[in-house]
Amino acid sequence: MLIPSEVDGNQSDNSVFVISWLLLNVAAALVVVSSSYFSRVILAWTLFSVSFIFLSGFWSVSVESSSLYGLQLICNIVVAYIMASELGLSKTLLVFGRTIVFLSLAGIVAYFVGFNNVYIIDPHARENLVLDGAIRLRGFFSHNVAGGLFALVGAVISICKFSGRQRWFGVVVCALFIACAGSATGILLSLLALLVMAVLVVVAPRVPVLGCLGLVTAVVLPVGVVAMFSGDRILDLLGRDATLTGRTLIWDWGMDSIGERPIWGWGFQAYFPGGEGAGLLASASRFEGYNLSHFHQSYIQTSIDLGIFGTLFLIIILVVSFLNGYRLQSLGAASDGLVVSTVVAVYAFAGMGMFIFISYNHFATFSLFAILFASLKARGHLRLVDQQDGSRAVARQLGRTSF
Repeated sequence: MLIPSEVDGNQSDNSVFVISWLLLNVAAALVVVSSSYFSRVILAWTLFSVSFIFLSGFWSVSVESSSLYGLQLICNIVVAYIMASELGLSKTLLVFGRTIVFLSLAGIVAYFVGFNNVYIIDPHARENLVLDGAIRLRGFFSHNVAGGLFALVGAVISICKFSGRQRWFGVVVCALFIACAGSATGILLSLLALLVMAVLVVVAPRVPVLGCLGLVTAVVLPVGVVAMFSGDRILDLLGRDATLTGRTLIWDWGMDSIGERPIWGWGFQAYFPGGEGAGLLASASRFEGYNLSHFHQSYIQTSIDLGIFGTLFLIIILVVSFLNGYRLQSLGAASDGLVVSTVVAVYAFAGMGMFIFISYNHFATFSLFAILFASLKARGHLRLVDQQDGSRAVARQLGRTSF
């Protein structure tokens, strides 16, 4: 929203964004100094994340890019740490939900009054899958696909955290935004979110964590098999070509690039600025004149930036966050836990076709770290309360038997 795009797709002046970002991190530094909450576990996660990003600059093919973008990501991780520490999980989710609903509503209003900056100009001329013939909406998000993803997150939070009219208002606004965005990704992820929520509501109170992991495996493997052998047919039904408008070609090149530097990668956000991607673009006439800055896939991009260790770290963050949400549902924080597990599951699947993490300026990356830190805090607090309640129960029982 702070770096508006013109109708031709070019970005406008980013000075407002830079100033806002600097002020945000100055404020975050002040909060760090005055923070009253301290958790060794959350701080350890934060320091490890920050250190890993910082160290990638030492083996980067573009030290300047890794240092610049790495610093921005480090600052965003620190802001996520402060937000999670000061607000806690429930308030953090409410802030996310209200912000997304507001931005979605503003985008819809601008869309219907004809403010063309909220339209998405698609060079591939793909149709709106929901509203036939309608221009696709990106709103005040970077793209209609990202907008659809975040509107879905807003809908999930509205269902689980809002109440009364506010809940239905949030759901309707976010659903309308997804429809106007007209993204196949947004529609598929919406169906996935509904499925995940339905399963978690039934399973989480009854099945332990190990059983949950087995269930996830039992669901993911068949989905992967269907996607592998029937993916072209599904894409044809959705009106999309087999290469996902060139994504599969980019992914093949990405896998080749990973093979060249598999352990530590090319350095954070260094592959294209370092000139390694120039030959790739020159060899593909399909992308002539296209400003390719990433591989449109989170796990491939992370492997290129940070190697297999970086990708493993990302997967650990996703798994730990999902399981934190799962455990919270049995520890008395069902609504918070349901949001966490659902959003993380949606992010994990979205990352297979979108570059949403680990990025220096993407809300999905920021919110994932905030959810990780806040869910660790909430889980630790509820476990402590549970232990205290158990100790009191034992003390009462001993008190009765002592007479």
